[in-house]
Amino acid sequence: MPESNSGNVQIAILAKLIVFGMVTAVAIHAFHASYVVLGLSFIVASLLQALIPPRGKGLLPILAISTLFTLIALLLQWWHPH
Repeated sequence: MPESNSGNVQIAILAKLIVFGMVTAVAIHAFHASYVVLGLSFIVASLLQALIPPRGKGLLPILAISTLFTLIALLLQWWHPH
């Protein structure tokens, strides 16, 4: 399916950012997330935002950064437990 005009792409990007932000906000406020849980919520948010067309746009960099943050958080929590 061809991509739509630039106005619809901008709305899709905004929707992707809202979905990404809402998942992490729920993790922070509702579950009082640790860094590892926050990193996992980034990964879930990355995968959820990929459901909004255009699906492939930006998924790989966001998923890579989210995974890297989760791994760093896991190492920091392992080295410095509360």
